[in-house]
Amino acid sequence: MNDPCLIRSKYLELFREVSSEVELTLLRKNIDVSLCVIDSDVLELWAKSWEHKYDDQGRKVWDWKNVYNKKFSRCCKRVDLAIYRDEELIGLAIGRISKSRTVVRLEYIQRSSSEKVLKGHVLPIVILYYAGVAKRLRSSHLAIVNPINDYVIGLYKKSGFHYNAPFNKRMKHIMYRAI
Repeated sequence: MNDPCLIRSKYLELFREVSSEVELTLLRKNIDVSLCVIDSDVLELWAKSWEHKYDDQGRKVWDWKNVYNKKFSRCCKRVDLAIYRDEELIGLAIGRISKSRTVVRLEYIQRSSSEKVLKGHVLPIVILYYAGVAKRLRSSHLAIVNPINDYVIGLYKKSGFHYNAPFNKRMKHIMYRAI
C-alpha cells in the first residue's frame, strides 16, 4: 500500500515556489516579508511571542499548537503559511486542498497583535499566497470556512469573497471567491 502522505513532498515544493513568487511580488511593492510553512519552530516562536488570550481588537486568539497538532498535522493536503517580517512572526494561516483539488480552503488566519506596520496587509498576503497555490493546482475557487464575526466577513467581502454555494450547499458558513 502506498503512503498517502508521499504527495506532501510535491505540495511542499509547490508551496516553496509560490512563496518565492509572492515574496518577490510584495518586495516590488516595498513589503519585505518571508513566507514558509508552519512547523515546530514556527509553533514554538508563536508560543513565545504572541499574546495568547485576545488580540488588539478584543478577539480571541487561536491556539495554533492545538489547531495544527489536532486538526492538520496529519493532513497531507494542508496549506499552511507563516509570515515573517524582520524575523518576527506576524501572521499564520492554515487550510486544506479539497479532495478534487477544485477548492483551496482557508480555515484559520490570524495576525500578531504586536505588529502594527503591516496591519491590514496580512490578509492580502495570505490571499495572494492561497490564490497562487490554487492557480498552480488549477483550482476554480478559494474558500474561507466559518468566518468568526461580521468584522472579518466585511474584510473578506472587500477581498472578493461571497456566500454562494457552488459546491456543497449543506455547508452554510463558507465564503467563496473564483480564481
